[in-house]
Order: sequence, then C-alpha cells, then structure tokens
Amino acid sequence: MIMDRHFYYNSETERVLDHDYVFWMGDLNFRLDDMGVEEIIKHVEEQNYKKLVEHDQLKKCIDDEDGFDWFSEGQLNFPPTFKFEQETDTYDKSRRPAWCDRILWYMATEDGLATEVLQAYYKSQPGYKLSDHRPVTSLMHFKVPSCATGQTVEFEPVKKSIVGEMLTVRYTVTENTKTSSWDWIGLYQSAFNDVYNYDAYQWAVVNGKKMGSKGCVVKIPSKHIVTRGQYCLCYVSYAQSCILGMSEVFSVLDVKVIENEVQKPVSIVTQQDDPPPGVPVLSPVM
Repeated sequence: MIMDRHFYYNSETERVLDHDYVFWMGDLNFRLDDMGVEEIIKHVEEQNYKKLVEHDQLKKCIDDEDGFDWFSEGQLNFPPTFKFEQETDTYDKSRRPAWCDRILWYMATEDGLATEVLQAYYKSQPGYKLSDHRPVTSLMHFKVPSCATGQTVEFEPVKKSIVGEMLTVRYTVTENTKTSSWDWIGLYQSAFNDVYNYDAYQWAVVNGKKMGSKGCVVKIPSKHIVTRGQYCLCYVSYAQSCILGMSEVFSVLDVKVIENEVQKPVSIVTQQDDPPPGVPVLSPVM
C-alpha cells in the first residue's frame, strides 16, 4: 500500500499517519459491486444514494478494515462522479457509474492533541464537463494545535541597524525548549505574513539552550541588509514548524539618515511683542 512505502525526511513525522492531519483526495477508482448499470442509474434518478452506498467498495473496505480504515469520509449525497459522456450529464453505459472521486481525512487522537475536523460540505461539481469524471469539493474546518504556550526564545532588542552593515543578533533559549540543528533565525519586514517570506536567515546556534543566560549570538552578513524599513527577527523551529520567539520591531536605516541626525547649531532670534496700549516702552539699559 502507498502508506507503507511513502516516507518523509522529518524523523518525527516519517510516515503518513505520523501527522496530526492527513487529507487524501483524488480518483481513488473504487466502484459499486453487485449492481447493473440500469439499476444504478434508476437509484441515481430517484436520488436513492443510501442504497448505492451499501454497494460502494471503499465503504466496504473501511468497514472490513482492509484499507483506509483510519480515515473518515462525509456522506455521499450527490450522484456518482463517473463515468459521463463528455460535455453531457448522461452516464456512459459502457461502464457502471461509481463514486471514483473521493475526499477522505485522518486526524491523530494520541498524545492528547486537541484535533477536530468539521466538514461544512461535500459535493460534486456537475458544471465541469470536460472530463468523464465530475470533480468533488469539500470545505473543512480543523483545529491546529499550538506547539508552544508562549515565547521560549527571547531576543535582545536591536536598537538600530544600518543598511550595508552586519547585523548582530543576540538571544536566549529557555531550558526545556526543543531545538534542532535545522532551526534558523529569520530577518523579516515587520508586516510579513509568511514564515518563508524572509529577507535573510542564518542557522541558529546548535543546542542554544545549553548557553543559558549567557545567550547565543548569530550574525547576518551585511550583503543581506540592503533596504531601509521596519524589521523584526524570528526564531523558527524546524521540527515543530512554528515560531518560538519574535523580537521587537526595529529600524534599519540608511547611512545618510544617520548623518542627518547630527544636529547643527542654529541661531534663535526672539522678537518682543508690542506692548498693550498705555504701557510705556522701556529701552534697554546700556
């Protein structure tokens, strides 16, 4: 079976069902057993899908635990999606109609994870007629467990950074934080919305938590500090696929801006207002 031969590089989620959620979809090619074409079409016209489901190979496979028994599927309340004559709503009677096109899901229930999947709808799309199949769509709502209850990596504030100058990053990692040699520090524009939308990155210090309060130091080369603006730093956990710490927003300034911050002496001229009527004007004493 595919799941027995499919592996991922991450050792913690090496197999398909090691993941918190799995969505399996496509032309799974399951058919209807023990029914003829005309009988199937008769039940379709009467929208008697419940009777057809009793003969569905995939449902039998799941019930008998012969395959996909870890997966769930919504109710089949739409006509079989195969096989149609092209550009028509007419079944090709050379093949028995069947629900070949399916959407299944799996969710982990171990390790105390608060996983949940709610299917808002599951339906076919009869308007698409270029194929002898009708595509199926589904809207799913599911919870994404948080990998951390708070920041476990703290960055030292960056007071100022200059375009074209190396940026020194200092941070500390709390003792119980799970880290890996694939963790990295990303430099992001402050309005970023994707963990991979970084301007630059450097690998984090291996086993940074062992540095204790002394903290860790990484340096982002000057060639990556090219545009002025508002930025922040993030510690990205490879193993947990999340951000474990984020710095305060800081400014990357152009060197010309720094030079303009030098104050030049200015002359201040004051002018005495005219006194109200009736008040004598006093001349300065020489």
